[in-house]
Amino acid sequence: MPVALALVLVSAGLLTSAVFAGGGPFQASAATEARDVTIANEGRQATVSISLSREAPARAFTLNDPPRLVIDLPGTRLALPAAEPAGATGLIGALEASGFEDRARLVFALADDVRVV
Repeated sequence: MPVALALVLVSAGLLTSAVFAGGGPFQASAATEARDVTIANEGRQATVSISLSREAPARAFTLNDPPRLVIDLPGTRLALPAAEPAGATGLIGALEASGFEDRARLVFALADDVRVV
């Protein structure tokens, strides 16, 4: 059963929360796949949902000039569709995804500065 990771971003009040379905301790596995990304932009708030094949840890942080949100998923490989995620307009825009030997990295363009808390 897919596991969803949702990040909620609020511009200028700036809240980010991560929600992992499934619970329990994380067990690293190279078989974890990032299968889909959806974005829901709602004015000054946005939600990024990442569909994973199993529970995985995530590390989110921001970069400036230009503003970007970076999500690292250790022990995860990319299996994303080639198309840009639905909803990629507004606070969260284009996605650039990169796969490394030990992790997947998702980098989202942001229309405004945000802070991960």
